[in-house]
Amino acid sequence: MNKKCVTASGLQAEIDRRIRERARGPYLRYQESKLPLPGILPVRDASGCNWMILWGPCQPLAAQPFLELIISQMMREYDLVPG
Repeated sequence: MNKKCVTASGLQAEIDRRIRERARGPYLRYQESKLPLPGILPVRDASGCNWMILWGPCQPLAAQPFLELIISQMMREYDLVPG
């Protein structure tokens, strides 16, 4: 599968959109979760992804599995490009 190429701000916007779209039921309280900008990796990781998001203390620990699910799916779909 070919990955879509996107800038860090474009990827962050898509992550935010998916969080809002999928935050239902017990995850509704994470609807406004904001993650930091993704950063490009110097080499692709074992799964072939070229970016990552550094988690900070701004996210509740309980939100992490929900957010990781969205991010892991996007890692299979998107490549980060400089810019």
